[in-house]
Amino acid sequence: VELTIEARDDNWDAALFYTWSEANGATIEGQEDYHGVNQFSGQFDTYGTSVNTHGELPWSATHQLRLIGAYYLDITDWYEVTFGMEMFWNSGYHYSKRGKPSRIYVPFDPDVDPDDPRTWANPPYRSYSWAFLEPRGSYELPSYYNIDFTLQNTFKLGDYGAATLIFDVANLTDNQGIISEADIYNPQNPDLFGTADGYGSPRSYRVSVKYSF
Repeated sequence: VELTIEARDDNWDAALFYTWSEANGATIEGQEDYHGVNQFSGQFDTYGTSVNTHGELPWSATHQLRLIGAYYLDITDWYEVTFGMEMFWNSGYHYSKRGKPSRIYVPFDPDVDPDDPRTWANPPYRSYSWAFLEPRGSYELPSYYNIDFTLQNTFKLGDYGAATLIFDVANLTDNQGIISEADIYNPQNPDLFGTADGYGSPRSYRVSVKYSF
């Protein structure tokens, strides 16, 4: 569900976008000759790797907010300035816990101890060493925002067109918040799951020149 509000005047315009979404499903493998769920091609019917494949999809955020605005100022007949800003915020992307599928008890194997899962057999999957251990998308990243700013100076050259000097600032507040966390669960090192492994880019500056005619 998306709500859009737009406003405009002689010297400025702005737009506000709000989105509420629920992205439930399973990512289907698109590779030729493979059928099943993404990451488990050819293993769709294998219990160890097909459980928990349906749920909140990755990179889906329940709430998203975006604001865009610009202000135009004519200084003289040959010079004008434009201030622009763009801001977005989301409530946090979903991610899942992944790890090795549980071992399977084989009752007719004399070497198997029913009370010791370490002696049980690996599940009958082929090349994939992990599965969704819990319902898919049951974890959520912290909320994240970003603000970009631009200043454009336009010099009108009459019949020769116009030259514009542009100064951009990306991530104005230098917010380097968490944008991804470790989703692999290792029983030998369980504290690694959910630790931040990706951050927003730091503040950056760019100066460019545009000539139009």
